[in-house]
Order: sequence, then structure tokens, then C-alpha cells
Amino acid sequence: MTTTTTTTAAKFANDHVPTDAIHVVSNVRHRHPAPTDDDVRALAASIRESGLINPPTVRLVGGSADPRTYELVAGARRLAAVRSLGWATCPVRVMTDDANDSADMVALVENLQRRALHPMEEARALADMLGRAPAADVAERVGFTVPFVVRTAQLTALLPALAEAFEAGHLTRGAAVALARLTPELQQEWADDVLERATAESPEPESSVDGWVRGDLRDLAVAPWSTADALLVPAAGSCAACPKSTAATPGLFDEPGAGRCMDAACYTAKADAHVARAFESAPPDAVAFSEYYAPGSAATARAAGVARSLVALSDVERPAPGSSN
Repeated sequence: MTTTTTTTAAKFANDHVPTDAIHVVSNVRHRHPAPTDDDVRALAASIRESGLINPPTVRLVGGSADPRTYELVAGARRLAAVRSLGWATCPVRVMTDDANDSADMVALVENLQRRALHPMEEARALADMLGRAPAADVAERVGFTVPFVVRTAQLTALLPALAEAFEAGHLTRGAAVALARLTPELQQEWADDVLERATAESPEPESSVDGWVRGDLRDLAVAPWSTADALLVPAAGSCAACPKSTAATPGLFDEPGAGRCMDAACYTAKADAHVARAFESAPPDAVAFSEYYAPGSAATARAAGVARSLVALSDVERPAPGSSN
């Protein structure tokens, strides 16, 4: 008897179909990596003893006329295992929604849940899903939080050398995520150092990377210019709308307020432009009493920044002519 179940993305009908009627389509093998012989043998032994608890998912192709053929959506190991046991038919979940995107999403969700995956495998699957649906929808489908989905998917942005180090166990997950959030230029700055010292026995911790990030990135909350100013450096636009601000991607960073700037050269250019603008609008007899500006310090940004150190001589008590003072 065929029964139908429904998820938020697709409908399924439970059925039994001939195992030789289920095909793996070559251009969608990314959905189900080829199982190893050991995996198949272990799963076959379990199925022989306990039965097939979670049937493969398939999609009807070629119409409803007999003989029907099916495309495997998820469950390559399970299909291989029942075939190795000589089963002529196999219980399956048949997708009644034949949209390609739905099939891919179902496959990705099942692959995420089928076994313990390395975070890089999770990242590739989640990044694929985020290309098809909003983060909130993906999070609901896989049972993760939105920040977890976004940050894990961001691991695909790691430089190749850092991704290899992570897969080799030289970086903790937290350190890898902290690096993946950065621009390629900042990742490269850190890569040589971390790759030289980190090992599988002593992986780079998140605290090391996070401490460097917070110490090196420019805090926009203490920038002496308005972060909404898009005309200070027109080519760069405003800091508030810049994708290189940590505030632009709240799912990746826990940065309240204005966030931090990940482009040191742009930050310096804006600081110089702000100082130049201040000189242009200052009174003719204004002078700068400091050329020191430390963008990472709220105290110096507010009290000793060059742009805040312009003093109109007319506002200063001047010594009387001939005075020794």
C-alpha cells in the first residue's frame, strides 16, 4: 500500500520498487558520494539483522508508464547494501514533487544527517543549500541555528592552504571559522604564521585567531568620521554599507554597533581624507598640535587624533608681545 507524507519542501510516497529500476544520474553524483566497500558491508550486515529502517529517497523519471524508472535522490549506501544482499525490490520514499531544486535540497539534508561529517563537508553542503534558499529556511530544514549555518558555510571561503590545514586537524573548528570570516588578504597575512606552528597534536585555537582579529581590525565605533558618510572617499562608499565591515554580516560576527573594518588600507585612506577635510574647513590660523592617531584606541581617537587636534589660534590665550612666556 502506498502512503504519502509531507515535509515543508516536498511530498513523499512510501513504496516498493525494483532495485534495478533505481539509477544514479551521473551529473548529480555530488548528492551522494560513492560509498566504500567497508561502508556497504557494514550497512548490509545491519540491514540483514534489523531491516532497512530508513529507505532511500528516489524521484520518478520518464513518466508513470510501466516499467517505471527512478532517479536516486539520497541513500547511495543503502541502495548498494540492499543490492549486495540480493534484494529484488526495495522500500523507498518517492518524491512526488519533481522540481530539481527540491531533489537537491532533500539530498543535501539527508547527507548532512546520514553520518558524522567533517565540518568542511558540512560547509560544502550548507553553502550549496544557501545558494538555493535563505539562511532561515536552511536552518529550519537541518535543525541548526542560523549563525551555525552561516558560519559553517563560510568555511568554504578559507584559502586552500588553510582549508587543507583544517581538514588535517591543524586548526580547531573555531579557529577555522574565525579565519574564514576574514578577507582573503587578511587570511593570507595569518596563514604563513599559523601553518608554520600548528600541528595535529597542537592545533591552532580559536582564542589565538580571535585575539589577533580583535586587536588588528579597526574599530569603527571610534572612527572620528561618520560611518554613514559615503562621500569621504567616494570610491569606497560608506563604512555602514561596506561588506568589509564585520557589521555587514551579523550572522558571521558577534560585533555590536558599527563593527570593525577588515580593510586597513581603506581605513587609512579615510582617516587621511578626514584629516584633509578638517584642515580645509578649519580657520586660516589653525594649527595641528599632534600628528599621532591610534585608530584602535578610543582615548586617542577622541582626544589626540589629528582631526580632533586642530586649534584655532584666535581661541587660544596668546602671550603679550615682548613677553618671555
